[in-house]
Amino acid sequence: INNLDISDTTGGAIELAAMTQTLENGTTRSRFAVTIDEIAFDDVGTLNADDDIQLDAGTNQTTISHSTAISNITSLNGNGVGINLVQNQRAATINNFDWNGGTTGDGALRIFEAGTQGAVTLSNSAGSDDNVITGGTVGTAYAINIDNSAATHTVTGTKISAMGGDS
Repeated sequence: INNLDISDTTGGAIELAAMTQTLENGTTRSRFAVTIDEIAFDDVGTLNADDDIQLDAGTNQTTISHSTAISNITSLNGNGVGINLVQNQRAATINNFDWNGGTTGDGALRIFEAGTQGAVTLSNSAGSDDNVITGGTVGTAYAINIDNSAATHTVTGTKISAMGGDS
């Protein structure tokens, strides 16, 4: 998914979930290969309810073919989470991500129940320009929320300021 401007929606903007594939020999595997690039979000969703990007990689399959690459994302005035990774199973990279939650955003990045191999790396390759995370609902907004995750996560090249709640 690339080169989109998404604004003024009443629901989530990009919501994807892993699929189960049945092979010729009757075995199954989980497939989830996501590339999202050059997306601008503005005023997505309804108050505290809908995310700009929600990726649900949850599966009960033991054979897993997953990859996630997210880059060049700008999010303004959101009503939910900028990037919400649910049960990430394999490595995910996020590069060049700016989030301004205005006064209604829940948070910039949420990593929920990532598996042991579901490491997330947030970085910025745009030279001297950092990922910028700011704003959100007063008293509750967060920059990065890592909840019940077994993986190791890395954050570099990121400036967090004037958050509505915790960083």
